[in-house]
Amino acid sequence: MNIKLFLSQFYLPASYRKRKTAELFNITAKAFGVKPAAILATESPDALLESYAEFSKDQAQIILKNKRLVDGIKAGLFAGAREMGVCLRNELNLKNDRDFHIATRVIYKALKIDLEFVGNGEIVIKKCFFSGFYSEKICSLMSSLDSGLIAGLSGGLKMSFYQSITECYSCCRAVISK
Repeated sequence: MNIKLFLSQFYLPASYRKRKTAELFNITAKAFGVKPAAILATESPDALLESYAEFSKDQAQIILKNKRLVDGIKAGLFAGAREMGVCLRNELNLKNDRDFHIATRVIYKALKIDLEFVGNGEIVIKKCFFSGFYSEKICSLMSSLDSGLIAGLSGGLKMSFYQSITECYSCCRAVISK
């Protein structure tokens, strides 16, 4: 594990969190075919994340009214997040599964998501910031970002959710596979 990845487990600068959340805004806006919201220099990372949650919820609600557009949006979200994941993989110099697991936990923690790997390629999310904003259908649509990010971070693994908090379960569960 390199020093940057090691230190990120303990501290992520607010400026870095804001920059990566702004990147997520741009990826999401591009997939939905809209302009991203303006980001104020004085906005805290947590306030920006809340703005992102509202923005993505609003955009998803619009798209879900036209089912024909959903697959294209999912593909755009996946592609954008996959590209972001590849950049993060390179930036953090991820070399193995251990590095991938650590980086994934750090990234999700910055998004206020309590994620852990529990073995056999399974992920459990005990708390998710976005579950307070998203309905089950919105969560299903937006999970394309998760799948893309994991694909990019891992170098090509697939992630598939089979249970979510927005479906009234106590946690989200997903499987990661080749």
